[in-house]
Amino acid sequence: LERIRFQAASFHTGKRQSKIGRPTKKERRDLDEFMDEE
Repeated sequence: LERIRFQAASFHTGKRQSKIGRPTKKERRDLDEFMDEE
């Protein structure tokens, strides 16, 4: 599951995983949904 989350997050931002650490407000909303799925 974690691998899918990272791939989806990185694919969403269109940048490397390191960018996930500081998502924008718009990206954060989508990321929060992924976190809730867990």
